[in-house]
Parts: sequence; C-alpha cells; structure tokens
Amino acid sequence: MKEFIKSHKGLIALSAAFVVIVSAVIFHYLHMKEIAGKFEGKWRAAAGMRVELINAQFDVFGGGGSIGSILISDQDESYKPLIYLENVELRYVPFSSYWGPLKIKEFAVAEGDAEVNIIGSGWRVKLLNTQLKELIETKNQAETKAFQFSNVQIGRGRMLIGPAQIGVNFERIAEFPPTNLTFSEDQNKELSDIDEIRYILFELTRQSLEATSYPMIR
Repeated sequence: MKEFIKSHKGLIALSAAFVVIVSAVIFHYLHMKEIAGKFEGKWRAAAGMRVELINAQFDVFGGGGSIGSILISDQDESYKPLIYLENVELRYVPFSSYWGPLKIKEFAVAEGDAEVNIIGSGWRVKLLNTQLKELIETKNQAETKAFQFSNVQIGRGRMLIGPAQIGVNFERIAEFPPTNLTFSEDQNKELSDIDEIRYILFELTRQSLEATSYPMIR
C-alpha cells in the first residue's frame, strides 16, 4: 500500500510538472503573439498608414527576435508599399516586456534591406516626412509604453524610382545613406514608443529624400 501511494505521489508530481511546463509554453507563445500585435499597432499609429509585419518572431525569454518584413503602405491598396524594411534583427532585455516596455537594445536592418518607393517628384515620401516632423513636435504620451528603443541601425538603403501601381516595375534605383539613431535614457523617459518610431521613420524618409540629388543612380 505504501509503495502504491509512493508511486502515485511520483506520478502526481510528474503530472503537475508537465502541466506547469505546458502552461508556461502556451503563455509564452500567447505573449509573443501579443507583443507582435502591439508592435504592429504602434508602427501603424506612428506612421498613420497601413503597416504589415510578416513573419515576426519575438523570443522574450532569449532576448532576440526577427521580423521578415515591415511594409508601410498607403491606404489605397493599388499602390506599392511606400517603405520596405526586410530581415529586421532585434536584441532586447530578456523578460523586460513582463514588467514594462520591451527594452529593444538594437533594431538592425542590413545594407540593401531598406527600400523606399519614390514616385515622380517623391510627393508621397515628402508628405509622410512632413507629417512625421509635425507629429514629432507634439509628443504622444496618451498610451502605455510597450516598447523603447536604444540603438537603431538601418544600413544603406535603396530608392525604387518609378510608377506607384502594384505590378508595375520601377524605372531606376538610387542608394541612400544609412540611418543610425540612438535614444538616451532621458529620451526613453520623455518619449512614447510611438514618438520613437516616428523619429526612426522621419530620419529614414529624410535620408531617402536627400538622396534624390545623389549622382549614384543606375
């Protein structure tokens, strides 16, 4: 009888451990999905445009993640995305999203993986850049901060110059310089995550607009 009770206690302990492990895995998966959804929502709020995250992976335990593509587009779906950021790599403080904003130590895009569609005079990019500049001057502290950025490294990008319609090839390519930003601790306290994303997009669009006068067009 004692052996029977003893063996059952072991079985109960193993079952309880199994339930705890499965629950932790499910909770972690749901939390990662929640983080990805919030990240997309913050970029959408910052840009004021359609934003799509493709293949977003957030490992909040390990402190690393990746996003296959961030596409920022006009509301009119017949237009090509305005901005492409591909193969985004993230490093952040593990578990930080459980007690506050996810502290992103590095947001990195390799050279050639950032693209901006410049159509005609570039009015779409100019309009976005102007709107971002105006919004940056009015800080957004209404929502709870879910993310904070430290270092942003976007390598040299490409402007795709040509028709805006989906399915139509661009006419030429021009490179624009890297976009590098650092947010201090004071800025992290002062700025919302939406503000920080706006600064990233503002600098990215500024670099691409300035590059329209660059001679390296092929």
